[in-house]
Amino acid sequence: MKRLDFSLLKKRWGKHITGYAFLVPSAALLAIFVFIPMVYALAVSFTRWDLISPRKVYIGLGNYRALLNSADFWNAVSNTIRYTLGVVPVSILLGLGLAVAVNKIKFKAFFRAAFFLPVVTSVVAISMVWMWIYHPNYGLANALLGLVGIEPQRWLSSPKQALLSIIIMSIWREMGYNMVIYLAGLQGISRELYESARIDGANSWHVFRSITWPLLSPTTFFLVITSLIKSVQVFGQIHTMTQGGPVKSTSVLVYYLYEQAFQSFRMGYASSIAYLLFIGIMLVTFVQMRVGNKLVHYQ
Repeated sequence: MKRLDFSLLKKRWGKHITGYAFLVPSAALLAIFVFIPMVYALAVSFTRWDLISPRKVYIGLGNYRALLNSADFWNAVSNTIRYTLGVVPVSILLGLGLAVAVNKIKFKAFFRAAFFLPVVTSVVAISMVWMWIYHPNYGLANALLGLVGIEPQRWLSSPKQALLSIIIMSIWREMGYNMVIYLAGLQGISRELYESARIDGANSWHVFRSITWPLLSPTTFFLVITSLIKSVQVFGQIHTMTQGGPVKSTSVLVYYLYEQAFQSFRMGYASSIAYLLFIGIMLVTFVQMRVGNKLVHYQ
């Protein structure tokens, strides 16, 4: 019968304890600021609570039933979907085009920094600049339209144009991030593949279609997932530029949640919005993972 080597056992457990000790601060922060609030918000979603009074009235699924019967909720869902479909594909395609163009020229670092600058700039600051651009009387957008004989537009004050105006601003902001990610993907493709294609007589379009695009599919897959998650949580530019108006034409889900929680003080109702949004994001991401993995080509 073998004898236990307690010194070796102590050494191994000592390494594990050291590793777990380093994880404790991060785990504590996640528990305090993420997991415990998530569980608390789930419990609150089954109650009627006005945030001021300590008393919470249990109403079961009442908030969820009221939410699904609310025209304002479905309007916010519709605006969120329209915003997502407007921003995500266009910003990804523009980011890809910019990455392919910048990858062929000198001073890559300069252009990478220039296009990435809006991403790291405060969304509130960017929104203020774009509010000036969209100003109906003194804005740059109407000035440029006037040069080609188009009459001034109302932009943010028009129910038909407000969401489109925010979509344009968001595309401009997000395409720099997509460009940087695509540049990293392009630089990871082996040069030998391009050289072989050129020797075989392939032109630029054939090289892009047969080599570049398929080998960028992991990058595209990553960008589609992260961009969709970000787009359905849009808030900063809506709150700064339109406050959900005019006539709720830019009221998206997160801004609707904010209104219910911190303007109407319907915390239970707002928590139910948050959890329906969470379930929606989870389902969309799950479908993307199942479908997207079949379309991704790895080197």
